[in-house]
Amino acid sequence: MAIALGNEPVIMLMGATPMLYTQLEYKMAAVMQGKPYRVVQTAKGLDIPWGSEYVLEGRILATQRETAGPFGEFPGYYSGCHRYPVIEIERLSHRKDPIYDAVYVGRPWTEIDFLQAMTTSTPIFVQLHADFPEVVAVSALYTHGLVVIVSTKTRYGGFAKAMLPDLAVAPRIPPLRKPPGS
Repeated sequence: MAIALGNEPVIMLMGATPMLYTQLEYKMAAVMQGKPYRVVQTAKGLDIPWGSEYVLEGRILATQRETAGPFGEFPGYYSGCHRYPVIEIERLSHRKDPIYDAVYVGRPWTEIDFLQAMTTSTPIFVQLHADFPEVVAVSALYTHGLVVIVSTKTRYGGFAKAMLPDLAVAPRIPPLRKPPGS
């Protein structure tokens, strides 16, 4: 196995984008940049993104597990400890003067919240637009859960409710009335 760190932003975005099993991150990156995405091979013949700052090559020790955690999760809570597979690193490669990039993870709003919005909005748009060509745009944000805003053209009155029947819509609350005698 190979772990590539410090990749071009388009690879980071495509790696975080929910996709079907038939879709490939490298092909999506090619679509995003308008030309084929360059892939190179490690010494062991594994495909990695061109230009990675660091590459860790190794093997997964299938029968071994070690406890890891607790770690901070992106919404600001901590996960428990779990037993995870062990990776034995056999080779570390890096560019001359590599740059290690990372995103800050913590309580919202951080840069990862905006990156997740980008990688979530597109697949939701594609799924909705396939069934409802009137969909113009989708904005999906992780705040305290997933918030999705969908912009559509109107096919007929009440179209939005018909398009998203399972969407929980806040009930309309009548304005407060003054009590008698006040």
